Amino acid sequence: MKVALDTTVFGQGLNSRSGDVRLFKSFLDRTQAELCIPTVVLEEAANLVRKSIEEANVKLAAAQRLTGDEKRYRKLDVKAGLETYRTSLDALLKHLNARVLPYPSVSHEDLVRKALVPNKPFMSSGKGYQDALIWFSVLELAQSCDEEISFISANWRDWCHSKEELQLHGDLLGDMNIKGIGASRIRLFSSLSDFVQQCTVDTLPLLSSLGEVATRPPDYQQLLIDGKELVETLLVGALPKFLHAFSRADACVEDIEVLGASAPTEIRSSPIRVIDAERRLLQFSAKYKVSLQFLIRRFDSAFWSEQLSFHLQQEWDETRLRVQATTAIRVFFHMIERGENTEDFSVVSISLADSVARLMVNVFDGTRRPISADVDLLITITNGFQEQVHRDFHKGPSVAFTLPFHDNLGDNYTVVASADGYDQAGFTPVKINPRAIQHVDLMLLPKNATFNFRDARWDVLQKTNPDLVTLLAYGAASDAAARDRYTQLMETQMPVLACLLNLTTAMSQISLRAGTPLTYIRELIWDDTMAQDRFFCFADIALIDQILCAKDQFIFKPVPARPHPGAIRRFEQVVFGEANVQLTLHENDTRVIDGVTCFKLEPSIDYFKDPGAHLLLEVLVNSPQGAMVDPRVFYVLRWIAGRHAGVPEFNAPYTLQPLSLR
Repeated sequence: MKVALDTTVFGQGLNSRSGDVRLFKSFLDRTQAELCIPTVVLEEAANLVRKSIEEANVKLAAAQRLTGDEKRYRKLDVKAGLETYRTSLDALLKHLNARVLPYPSVSHEDLVRKALVPNKPFMSSGKGYQDALIWFSVLELAQSCDEEISFISANWRDWCHSKEELQLHGDLLGDMNIKGIGASRIRLFSSLSDFVQQCTVDTLPLLSSLGEVATRPPDYQQLLIDGKELVETLLVGALPKFLHAFSRADACVEDIEVLGASAPTEIRSSPIRVIDAERRLLQFSAKYKVSLQFLIRRFDSAFWSEQLSFHLQQEWDETRLRVQATTAIRVFFHMIERGENTEDFSVVSISLADSVARLMVNVFDGTRRPISADVDLLITITNGFQEQVHRDFHKGPSVAFTLPFHDNLGDNYTVVASADGYDQAGFTPVKINPRAIQHVDLMLLPKNATFNFRDARWDVLQKTNPDLVTLLAYGAASDAAARDRYTQLMETQMPVLACLLNLTTAMSQISLRAGTPLTYIRELIWDDTMAQDRFFCFADIALIDQILCAKDQFIFKPVPARPHPGAIRRFEQVVFGEANVQLTLHENDTRVIDGVTCFKLEPSIDYFKDPGAHLLLEVLVNSPQGAMVDPRVFYVLRWIAGRHAGVPEFNAPYTLQPLSLR
């Protein structure tokens, strides 16, 4: 993995004393990931420092005028301040083994063209030159390697459609497509803290998994009471970000004061994780009732009135009001312990304590019908901070939950369902919101599941899917020979038939500019190359142009064809995080079928997880990399992924059921 930073990360505070930086350093060392920083980012970071010093000098000059004391309020030396910053920055980059990326080779012509349209990251005002240089630096980094790029930036306006969904803007995806970079190669994070929480913390081993036991279990209540002054200081630093997001109107706040805070209550902790031989990470949260005082802009008062109940509102100046409010919050903490000492104590995030959202968990079995109400379902729910918020047995098939809403990463829940006689299944992240009930549909696969081809019998398919029967029959000497060939496959090679039905069903649901991939297949190749993870066929050569158009529409992405002998190109569907169809083009192997020039096509399936995957299947976790693909697992993955994505249901003409019911 490569990790690239935007200037906003430096603006949020990046120094070697930060707990996030310590955890980030641990991640880089353990994973051999490389930190890459565009040159323009370092220049902008230095400029931020220069501006901060100049703004401080303006305030110092005002103090000199008011007091006449030039010695006490002496101005700062801008040049000396910048030199000190650059020295500390160089030391930090060396500490993190960072690589500085040169300015990109993009032409002025290309930049002007993007600015005039405008295309992201340019704004309608024409602003965005430095951001464009950062973006093209990241693109050139992606072109230079095959690794995933994690791009950390707090400036969602430059890169995304909205701050609720951190997905790259279509303009940027277009740039990636032009340069042959897959849409899933670059992943966006809103802060170093978010990256640490999602990618670093979860990869740290649990203390219990190493066979160790904490010699003295932490007394979190006492830790927070003893550190009351430090906690209040940390809250003052973290509350502006919380209040800014809480307002939902980009309303800023100034001069925050914590007038009072209750004792911590309702403390929750996560399992202790091990950073290295000497350091451990403690994660816990607590509820506080805090009384706050801060300044808001007059024209933001309507937004704030909808969110908080003010018990004091004063005129401050022509543009601002001073307000006071009391609210209950939940504060999430990280503490890094080194032996008996605390190396770092920080606030990860803050959320409203009592906000809730609803989640409905719906469980199905291998027949794609709701699971029996007699089955005892063990449902485990974990929030985005890896705190287990629920684990208990329920009667299905649907179970409703009311969960805490944090308005941050904590709302990225993981839901796992299991039952006796079934392999467990789960999904992450399940993002909840108070404005709507979130549904997650899971399918539990019986541990001894076998295929039920009742709906795939030849006589049934002739009525329900005559186009598929026509394809299956092509090349046979007679209708009877076609039926016998198909029936023999069903009786002797059930996994192979299941794969064939999986792929033909999945391809029939991929919308191209004209038709679907299945529309273009003219003849199946009935030999020993037909397997439980692929088959070979001949397809109309017009399909190639359709696939290339689908690539431009981000339906497919090009992937290396090296593992497939004789292949020229290979494309993978990118709609789902897993269980996507792959189409391998053997363009040098052609034949004419019914007057149509055709080429050999190899549709295949691969369910092993990539960085964008979301599904958690017990059988998938236990399968070694490189093991033969099981069409039953693809069936479950594809169905769950489709339900989550809101696309037509994956309805292959067979079901899975326990062997005893066959």
